[in-house]
Amino acid sequence: MKKTSETVDIVSVLHSIGKSEREIHELRAAAITFEDALDRLDETFSCSETKPKIYSALWEDLGDVFVKMGRPNEVIASYRKAIEVHKCYTAEGER
Repeated sequence: MKKTSETVDIVSVLHSIGKSEREIHELRAAAITFEDALDRLDETFSCSETKPKIYSALWEDLGDVFVKMGRPNEVIASYRKAIEVHKCYTAEGER
């Protein structure tokens, strides 16, 4: 349990850093930060159904970065993943 809460704390900080990087147009850095946060969640939680709510927000924010970078294939993939995860929360109730 401790590892999961530590991971969520770290991921929350990475999420804030990534959003800040995006806002100052350091898009490559923001994409790397969001991807790092997603990787940490994937390593700690076994499936998307058990991941905390921030997981879907990270996918959505990563998609926003790819929009600004002009990378349409990555945009679509990121937003589709965000939709998939959002639907999981809607179906099971919010966590």
